[in-house]
Amino acid sequence: MSDFERRRETRGVRVVLAGTAGGTGTTTLAALVFESLRHSLEGAPVLYDHSGGDLGARLTNGDDVAQLDDSLALHDIGPHAFTGGIDALEAPHDLLVAVTAASPAGLSLAERLLSTAADRFGAAGTSRLVVVANGAAGRSRIGRTAEVLRDRFGQGAVVLFPRDEALAIGGRIPLTRLGMPARRGQAALAQRSGELLAMHRRAR
Repeated sequence: MSDFERRRETRGVRVVLAGTAGGTGTTTLAALVFESLRHSLEGAPVLYDHSGGDLGARLTNGDDVAQLDDSLALHDIGPHAFTGGIDALEAPHDLLVAVTAASPAGLSLAERLLSTAADRFGAAGTSRLVVVANGAAGRSRIGRTAEVLRDRFGQGAVVLFPRDEALAIGGRIPLTRLGMPARRGQAALAQRSGELLAMHRRAR
């Protein structure tokens, strides 16, 4: 039995990051989520990268941590939000962070994903799903559309993440070079991820 299968049997929490299409920045945002969680009191999450991506290479400080929380996993599955991503919500202890382009087409995919989650799993499913509209994968005026989705699916349903040139550089993410909009975007993503985890842990 693999470490991943063993962790699932103990009903640990899995945060799945999945893109609605290729090139949406799923791996970059997975690395940012890891950075926001690595210093938590319980320890850093266990990383799984089954997408063939370079998650480890994107981590600002590498994957060496003082303590691991083996009840929490961060799983980058690549551009599979409509298959493995949405299917993850079948497990009541899985959370989904879906990454889409910050464009009309990207928000259309977000609406489709949120609607699918609502149809399949009801409010219990959509409450464990957040869509991140990533400005690195598309820059359009989508604020109104995002608000419509929030009104329909909940205020935490969509997080806007702005484009930042420092994130376009390959290799380790230089957090100290992020502009203020990207820092606010990371804080919003970290806050929403933390809210999902806290809500889920209270319900268990």
